[in-house]
Amino acid sequence: MVTFFVVMMSANALLSWGDLERFGKGVVMLLWVTTLIGIILGILFRARTWCVLCPMGTVSGVVGKKRGALKIDAQKCVSCKLCNKNCPMEVEVCYFKENGNIESVSCIRCESCAVICPKNAIEIA
Repeated sequence: MVTFFVVMMSANALLSWGDLERFGKGVVMLLWVTTLIGIILGILFRARTWCVLCPMGTVSGVVGKKRGALKIDAQKCVSCKLCNKNCPMEVEVCYFKENGNIESVSCIRCESCAVICPKNAIEIA
């Protein structure tokens, strides 16, 4: 998606020939199209589909992977699922309980799950 946006913005800049109004209209059109795509995908697949496609989400995921992995201690976890409810990316954190590592592609390592956990079962490795 990042590549798509770069290509579209570059094409828009070239086609506008320095006309700021025309360039602005191209940006607005790109925003409308991507918003419409996000709404359609959200209705057809899942509510947060756009978070998977969004360039900002992609960059956050890459930056988050450079941070330590989140680990969940199965012995401490009581399956209250507060971590699932508090995750801004809607990751099912408890699903990774048996594995021990939270390895979701959607996880941006914001640590919201670790902060909300009443048993301190989630921590950065």
